[in-house]
Amino acid sequence: MRRWIKFFGVAALMMSASVNAGDVDPTRHRLHATTDKVEIESYSKASGAPADVAVIELERQTLAQDGIDALREEFNDRLAGLYWTDYPNQAINIRLTGAAFVAPRKIETAAGNVPVVFTLGAPMTLAEQSIRLKRSWPALKAMLPGLIGAGIDERDGSVSIDIRSPVADPKPFEDEKANIEQVLGMPVRFSVHSLETDT
Repeated sequence: MRRWIKFFGVAALMMSASVNAGDVDPTRHRLHATTDKVEIESYSKASGAPADVAVIELERQTLAQDGIDALREEFNDRLAGLYWTDYPNQAINIRLTGAAFVAPRKIETAAGNVPVVFTLGAPMTLAEQSIRLKRSWPALKAMLPGLIGAGIDERDGSVSIDIRSPVADPKPFEDEKANIEQVLGMPVRFSVHSLETDT
């Protein structure tokens, strides 16, 4: 699961309310080999997990959601990013600002436990990054012709900038990378799309 906060001129950061993982009815979230075949095969192909393992890991992702919401609320003032890693080491990874230690945890689900791993020392929270990106939007539009969107990658705190250009060549934009990073105060990467695609 990759969470992206997308910006198309205006940004909003949504935080979920906390619910106990134990309150979830596990029978509601069971995958079925037939009806969920595409999802299972897609996850298996992307992660390399055998089909039977893919089923379990997908179920954990669904069943752990309330626990994830609780973690987002608990660490709201330090949260720099939260994302899944998949097979063979499925876990929830949480990036935090500051150096205050947080011991690894687990979320218990009917499909098995999900480890929660914390990484400390992020330079700013996701909320702070979102505000900065929103405030910088007019400057980015002026600096980057064809700008269509930007998102914060919770895995590393970088900003992915989407651009539509007559020629899908990132080189002209890479030349502006240092200036863009100075404006944002965050590392950036570009994704350039041809005008013929993405209508």
